[in-house]
Amino acid sequence: MTMERQNGVWVSVPTDCHDCGAKPGEEHGDGCDVERCSRCAGQFLSCGCPIGGQEPKDAIWTGIWPGEKEAVERGWFARRVRGQWERCEGDAPGARPDLNREQTWAVKQARKHRSVS
Repeated sequence: MTMERQNGVWVSVPTDCHDCGAKPGEEHGDGCDVERCSRCAGQFLSCGCPIGGQEPKDAIWTGIWPGEKEAVERGWFARRVRGQWERCEGDAPGARPDLNREQTWAVKQARKHRSVS
């Protein structure tokens, strides 16, 4: 996780990419499992979209895990309770940005955008 609560506020704590070691501002390495596809919002490594036409910005590691910042901005949080993730408020004990909800939303938006184009 690259965002954490400090003094009651969610802040970014940029790190190197855990998979390819890219530093913030650098491109992900070939085969990195963190890089996102700009077409479908899925994992670029395994999404199946045709090669080419990707947005170069999506190959750059920002230092923040994909979707964390967006989930925080939308107020989407979850925490583990008895082995299951459940939605919660951002100030709940154990709260984390809800990456599952964010990814589901991003994929739906990408599909909607592609069907309009």
